[in-house]
Amino acid sequence: MLVGCDILIVYSSDAEEWCQYLQDLFLSSRQVHNQKMLTYRLGPKTSFSAEDLSFFLRTRCIVVLLSAELVQCFCQPALLPLLQRAFHPPHRVVRLLCGVQDSEEFLDFFPDWAHWQELTCDDEPETYVAAVRKAISEVCIRITH
Repeated sequence: MLVGCDILIVYSSDAEEWCQYLQDLFLSSRQVHNQKMLTYRLGPKTSFSAEDLSFFLRTRCIVVLLSAELVQCFCQPALLPLLQRAFHPPHRVVRLLCGVQDSEEFLDFFPDWAHWQELTCDDEPETYVAAVRKAISEVCIRITH
């Protein structure tokens, strides 16, 4: 049984390089290098189990690498409801736009979309680290209150 982690990077194959970059960045950052980090690759044939959902719900920060292939996963009727639950509550989700533009259509997929922190490929490395730290600290604050 998987316990959960502090930082989970969710990506598709077309964002593989970004996933690797963020892993390297977080491991080299004094501010988050002690956090347990894992990756989760979504693709056209991904089966998302109840155990996967449970793992996502026990994760403190989910970084979604929003690429064209990942957006296609949102269009899968069997997968979308599970992702909607997995990416909730919104204060722990950070989205990084990887080759796609922010769009109103994402609100159709995820009603809490506007509450996710947003990053772009042009942001500075410190901005990525700060966003993850903020999401993790939000979870800690909500747990203690």
